[in-house]
Amino acid sequence: FSQYFQLPSVQYLIKTEGVLLIEMKSDLTGQIRARLLNTFNSGVSKGLENALLIMSKNWKKADEPFHKILPYYISPKEPISQSLALILEDYEVAKNDLFIDPWNVSGLYSASTFGEKTEANEAEKTALKQTSELYAKYVNALAEYEAQRKKGKSKKAIQALNTALQLNPYSIDLLEKRLAMNEKKLNAKYREYDQDLLEILRSLK
Repeated sequence: FSQYFQLPSVQYLIKTEGVLLIEMKSDLTGQIRARLLNTFNSGVSKGLENALLIMSKNWKKADEPFHKILPYYISPKEPISQSLALILEDYEVAKNDLFIDPWNVSGLYSASTFGEKTEANEAEKTALKQTSELYAKYVNALAEYEAQRKKGKSKKAIQALNTALQLNPYSIDLLEKRLAMNEKKLNAKYREYDQDLLEILRSLK
């Protein structure tokens, strides 16, 4: 996908950490439409939306109903597929047949995770938790969310929750928390994304 990105989207791409979920679904005519199921507060989301718009114009029509989700793991240093995906239970949902093998993106380089390690034992998970910078960032975001929520600081709590969901968009619990927060403090666009993604995740439980 990176070849379809244009500045300043590329600048955001090489310094962003998180997961974007791309839904590809055929309509009644067989035309496959692509959209993001979640979004970041950065140029990466907009850049990827533009890239999908360009790419999907060349896709062939589906002969039968088609519906897949492609996880796009973005991290310039630490592969999410070999850290958070092995540590957090929420990532297990990505093993459902609805999902395509995720793509790891590091800077402008992207590659499928097909054939990579997909399971970790408890000892390996413990070791990863101690060394993974992404996991530390995730845990810190959750702690910050709880701290700011207890102080009644909704804006800062949502900012922390946004960080956590950027790293773990598979969490039904976190999505529900963001939807439940004061709507005046929550961007309407996040609500639309969260509602659609929640519906899909709940259907896979």
